[in-house]
Amino acid sequence: MQQSLFGVVLPFGTDPTGRYLYRLAVEAFGLRPHAAGTSTTNHKVLPSCFLGLGDHVYPTGSPPHQQAHRNTDQSNVSTPSDDTSQNGWVFFQLGYLEALDSSKTPKPQLDKLPPHRDPTPHDIEEDWEETGFVVVARINSEGYTQGIYVVADLFPEIPGKDERKRVVGDNWGRPPHSDDKRFFCARVGRCLGDIWFLDSTGYVSDGGYQTQLVWAEKMEDEVELVLVEKAGQEA
Repeated sequence: MQQSLFGVVLPFGTDPTGRYLYRLAVEAFGLRPHAAGTSTTNHKVLPSCFLGLGDHVYPTGSPPHQQAHRNTDQSNVSTPSDDTSQNGWVFFQLGYLEALDSSKTPKPQLDKLPPHRDPTPHDIEEDWEETGFVVVARINSEGYTQGIYVVADLFPEIPGKDERKRVVGDNWGRPPHSDDKRFFCARVGRCLGDIWFLDSTGYVSDGGYQTQLVWAEKMEDEVELVLVEKAGQEA
């Protein structure tokens, strides 16, 4: 399980059968750009919590017949933050998507719960597992959300080390209830309000585990992630 920023975790829905529960472990830097070097641009670059998904660019290391259609000068070039063209889009990272198989989960230890509170999935900490996906918010040039997506993490952190390693082979992009069908990116809602429930005090409640998580608008092939230029400002 990845380390969450400030230890904050939030309900993030369930599969249609109710077997798998999902949660969001808040982390703004879960994904990294494919090209780890500096951006070849004269503009300032936004922090990597903002990344661009350029569906016109093939990832480095793609098959030769695909590389022939790729402009090799683009691997380090950032997507402008005001780019609303069909060439890709910009997103802000929200955190890791984790899953809990409720069919295999033991009951929480009730004696460790505060008085007068029923157990929730949060009380079963050790059984949450990584899905290999990061939840992101697609944003437009004005900063408004244009959808909530999950994006496969192809450079996961090595446990116990401050290092990342590229996933090899096809062992990626298969969340628990995907029928073993791989994808790189999928839309899961219009906004976080489609997934979360707020209780009477305005906080996210565990009712958020009742929302069915559906992988829509799936992008099956790997797409290169790039840094984002801060439009209109020279470095």
